[in-house]
Amino acid sequence: MIWRLCLFVKNNLRLLLEEFVKLNKTPYFNREINAYLLELIEFTEELIANYNTLPADATRLISKILWSAAKYLSGTSIHKVPYEIVYCLKLALDDWNSDPKLITTALTDDPDFHFMHVNPGVIINLIYPGKNTNKDIIQIAFPTLYRHRPLYIIALYHELGHFIDKQFKITDWSFRSDPVPKDQRKKEEAHRSEYFSDLFAASYAGKAYLQFLNNFAPGDPTTDSHPSTADRIDNLNAFLESRNNTQIDRINNVLLQLGKPLLALKYTKPALTDCFDNLRPYTFKNTNELHGIFEAGFDYLQSVQSAPNQLWSKFDEFKRDKVVNDLVEKSIRNKMITEEWSNATA
Repeated sequence: MIWRLCLFVKNNLRLLLEEFVKLNKTPYFNREINAYLLELIEFTEELIANYNTLPADATRLISKILWSAAKYLSGTSIHKVPYEIVYCLKLALDDWNSDPKLITTALTDDPDFHFMHVNPGVIINLIYPGKNTNKDIIQIAFPTLYRHRPLYIIALYHELGHFIDKQFKITDWSFRSDPVPKDQRKKEEAHRSEYFSDLFAASYAGKAYLQFLNNFAPGDPTTDSHPSTADRIDNLNAFLESRNNTQIDRINNVLLQLGKPLLALKYTKPALTDCFDNLRPYTFKNTNELHGIFEAGFDYLQSVQSAPNQLWSKFDEFKRDKVVNDLVEKSIRNKMITEEWSNATA
């Protein structure tokens, strides 16, 4: 029985190696992804070659971590990933931490967004201390149906907020100055984490995130894992209207102690009308406008749905939704291509 289990895990590693090799032949917009795949291929080859000398528990654990890595790397290929919004997320991440990190994505069949954070190097370096694989991997999942709807996946800012929260232990720190009874800690910790991630998302996507939340989870009640949608909306409105409240004050006090940026609006709404009314992408003036296109895009979409001009009246509601999302996507993509070209010729 033990021999069969060992062979099963070893064969899993062989299958994962095949997957990493296949993925490395797939185009990615981020060259760091391909570099990381090469590291995983080399490591998995060594793991298989030395398999019989390694502890069984360690190989099983690493197999699970590599499996997760393969899933999210598969979703990050240029043919699947909404690399436009991942580009925006990377810029947001740089505001908080310049250490090297990879944002990888997976597609789900359900209306589900979630976040996972792994660092395979923590386990890998226990076996091979000399390996340079100590890299944070931010794994974000979103619905497949939304991959070409950037205005529908701004919840990914919220998922990135969960990474920032975990990375700097922001919610954990909040209990030092504002503790709760032990039997309430788990629920309160989950709620504070959700409030922070909501505010983080709104600091980049503004009212667009608030509207998305209200549409995606309308009327959801309080649970052990999440505050009610009504409470979350109230909290977001306070932030967007520059009104202090308990949640915002608590988080900013922690951020001040940690020396991190305070919660603040990090976007500027671009004026899209002239371009979008002529079905042309917008040219951004700066990074703040890049983040601001989500709120501006939501506003523009709402205007053409409620009072379409002569051009937009030619399209039905679903087509309007698609075209506006396409224009947002192409606007971001043009900035990415221009930046890549500038970096290549510099």
